[in-house]
Amino acid sequence: FDIVVCAPEGMKVPDTLSDLKIRLATIATNGMFDGLYIDERRTEAVYHRLVLPEVFADEYERLLYLDADIFIHGGGLVSLFDVNLGGHALAAVRDNQQWTKPGRHMADFANMGIGPEKYFNSGVLLIDIATFRRQKILERCIAYGRENNDKLRQHDQELLNCVLKGNWA
Repeated sequence: FDIVVCAPEGMKVPDTLSDLKIRLATIATNGMFDGLYIDERRTEAVYHRLVLPEVFADEYERLLYLDADIFIHGGGLVSLFDVNLGGHALAAVRDNQQWTKPGRHMADFANMGIGPEKYFNSGVLLIDIATFRRQKILERCIAYGRENNDKLRQHDQELLNCVLKGNWA
């Protein structure tokens, strides 16, 4: 597999990592995420993971997205690419608020009038590119975000959870 770092324009892979053959990709959204919730600490970059299936559609079948603060302990990442997603567009892990209480009604869902559902953390996603694109998840997230901008609190994570409503592996 390839390691691709998606970063703002002007970023450079440090020379100390050059032997790892890390690929750097700049994401240009051209206003795609205008009108979506942004707070004082974040830029539109919080939404970039939503567009990755479009950016890499001609190169990969699956993407393993990891937030920059994820620490990988051990190996075996390649085995994740063989996980059966059961027809779902993505696989994820439950958000830590549901680890010990899986039936907990998440505040994001309650705020949007959605009943209790499984809720995932968008910092670790295994994405089936074709299914993600066929289900128009990017477009659905953008539309949902614009329609509900005044209620959003968690950026892309909330958008994905509200649009998918438990329909993930």
